[in-house]
Amino acid sequence: MACISVREIGGVWHSVGVNDRTGVENRRSGSKEGGGARIFSRVGHGERGSSAHSRFLPISCDSYSAFRCSRVVKIEAACAANKGVAISLGNDASCQSLESGNLWSYVGVSSGGTRCRAASGGGGGYGLPSPGLKQQIGIGRDDIGRLGRSSGQLPRGTRRKSAAAVLIVVRAAANPDTDDAGSSRGGGGSGGGGTSVLVVGSGGREHALCWALSRSPSTSTVLCSPGNAGIGLSGDATCLADLDVADHEAVIALCRDRGVGLVVVGPEVPLVAGLADALCAAGIPTFGPSAQAAALEGSKAFMKRICAEHGIPTAAHATFTDAEAAKRYLAEVGAPIVVKADGLAAGKGVVVAQTEEEAAQAVDAMLGLQGEGGGKILIEEFLEGEEASFFALVDGERALPLASAQDHKAVGDGDTGPNTGGMGAYSPAPVLTPEIERAVMETIINPTVKAMAEEGCPFVGVLFAGLMIDSKTNMPKLLEYNVRFGDPECQVLMTRLESDLTEVLLAACRGGLDGVQLKWSDDVALVVVLASKGYPGNYQKGSVVNGLDQAERAAPGIKVFHAGTGLDENGQIIATGGRVLGVTAVAPNVIQAKENAYKAVDRIDWQEGFCRTDIGWRAVSRARSSAQAVVTSS
Repeated sequence: MACISVREIGGVWHSVGVNDRTGVENRRSGSKEGGGARIFSRVGHGERGSSAHSRFLPISCDSYSAFRCSRVVKIEAACAANKGVAISLGNDASCQSLESGNLWSYVGVSSGGTRCRAASGGGGGYGLPSPGLKQQIGIGRDDIGRLGRSSGQLPRGTRRKSAAAVLIVVRAAANPDTDDAGSSRGGGGSGGGGTSVLVVGSGGREHALCWALSRSPSTSTVLCSPGNAGIGLSGDATCLADLDVADHEAVIALCRDRGVGLVVVGPEVPLVAGLADALCAAGIPTFGPSAQAAALEGSKAFMKRICAEHGIPTAAHATFTDAEAAKRYLAEVGAPIVVKADGLAAGKGVVVAQTEEEAAQAVDAMLGLQGEGGGKILIEEFLEGEEASFFALVDGERALPLASAQDHKAVGDGDTGPNTGGMGAYSPAPVLTPEIERAVMETIINPTVKAMAEEGCPFVGVLFAGLMIDSKTNMPKLLEYNVRFGDPECQVLMTRLESDLTEVLLAACRGGLDGVQLKWSDDVALVVVLASKGYPGNYQKGSVVNGLDQAERAAPGIKVFHAGTGLDENGQIIATGGRVLGVTAVAPNVIQAKENAYKAVDRIDWQEGFCRTDIGWRAVSRARSSAQAVVTSS
């Protein structure tokens, strides 16, 4: 049984569980403990067809109501004033949203590893938004101070309980006209005064951003559109699947209705389509570049022009729209050679061809995909060395470097097979030494920021430079720019970041990165991507994925980020994309992080999925060599 309504009768809590498909009720009662702090010790999951598997479950409120939820995407509670709500979450549970009428309440959230985030309606705040809502927040020990930490304490009147995975607080203000605890704020604000954030996107990158933003002390609410099943179930954000992010006016209306104070655009497509332009014009702070500035990723030819005009080191290239001319050029330069689609290709528009025949096939495929006569490709010099990813936050004038990372593009072990969107990553990347990082900032990032300002399109957002550390000079050359966080690099960066992400991104939006310093964990983060068999080619959707809860308990510091996941009619997690999960581990060193990540992968039961088995091999090799050198010298 997943959700239980509770009524206090003569000092005894009577619980009623309803099978929402058959109408069968199961009743039990127990002693009330600790003023409502510990009502249930355990609640079963129910059988198939019960409320445990229901996607939408309406619940009416008694004088007090308590909800214990497992795999329920949305709970709708219609409560009048003088009603209270408590939420009990286990490690595998998540109440994604609660909606109510004009409710002034205390909201209790358990500490079982997940939290209930805000949903919809005007006025709201953290956990239970509604028109005109004013509320207090009670938080379990894992999340004490999550809200209100900017002032050093929780809102006045909040009760703290230390019991894990149990109910905490449930009591509403009896007279909303006289209660002054918390301030009403339109559009999804918070009594604690934090920022309501909307994340645009649906992949593993967006899940990692939601997770990091939800942990930021200055955040009140995290919304994600469209999001995915895992983002909602984890409690890291409230997913708005019905919002069409291509409809800029609808996004603006949503932001105004919910009081969104920051929009973070994850993928490149809405950036190139001008979503950030529309939001900024409406006065909504948006982390992400304008459509004109997003051309750094949207057009590789534009990026190459910027490099040429400003002396930014990159590979030599030629641009073509005609296949025959491109093939004649191939015959002149020979192989190995790199063929790139000029426009967006979801991380798969690059072919490193080892033969002229392979390169000619790539030319035909890419020009064909981009339309007859209208496509454009680049044929680029093959650079030898080690690839790395470098990220910098940019506020239009200044750039703030992030931690280094290194991903694995090829689909197969040993970096074999076709390129993908990324099969794994780790941070920090040993190849990016402090000397090389300084060179990247001085010769690549800073000149680009200056160039974009001179072009009349100052860049605001994250610059993701794909680099090749030249094997001959040991210096960086720019392979390509992306104008958003990398996926899966974002997962390892967010799990190492210790600074308040919301404050930092707002500073970038306001042109205020000068003087900002980021704090990073000294630990290593490593992510292994699980993908559908057949990826990056054709693959099937709809296969059930089990064992995710066990995976996160496989070792300390494990977080499973969802990319291509959904729910079937029985409430089970299913694969809906090519890259489906990012199993992320944080540990004191890369060897331990890799071991823990794969230990978690082994707990996942998904016969239709696969992963690389050698993520982090370069860093692991370096770590072992260093350890051996120490032993030898001693």
